[in-house]
Amino acid sequence: MRRGFYERFGRDINVKHEMVVEIINNEKDDIELKSLTFDEITEGDKERTQWTERSDLWFKTVNP
Repeated sequence: MRRGFYERFGRDINVKHEMVVEIINNEKDDIELKSLTFDEITEGDKERTQWTERSDLWFKTVNP
């Protein structure tokens, strides 16, 4: 949309500073990030894999 406006009118869209809302994070980021091992990454989400297995079993019973 900005490109079309610029091509049509030859200038950028004006933005009033009073319309811009700055979001400030007041929370402390004291959370330590956990580094994952290769095995943890390759295992994936257990719930997702269980759902996939159930879904595959259901499809096999519906479409033998």
